[in-house]
Amino acid sequence: QDIRLEDITSDAINAKILLRLRYDDWNNGGNVVNLSRERTFPGDLTKFVIREGDDCGWLGYFIGKSQKLENMFFDYFPQERERIDALMVGFC
Repeated sequence: QDIRLEDITSDAINAKILLRLRYDDWNNGGNVVNLSRERTFPGDLTKFVIREGDDCGWLGYFIGKSQKLENMFFDYFPQERERIDALMVGFC
């Protein structure tokens, strides 16, 4: 299925993280994803910053399908219950 990342993410770094998850491409860094409120430095490919434009269902789907993701950290959850539910359903 063709997915336009700009339609389901809020920025280019989040889009790159989704691509890493989708294709299990961890050549340029550790296979870790951290759901966060902010990045400590620009270009951090481990911190997925959840904002209004991010589709948590797709994020959960790509996390759930990844064969090589080793660690997942949650520093932040969206405030809306529907977004949390979409994220969790995507894991399955």
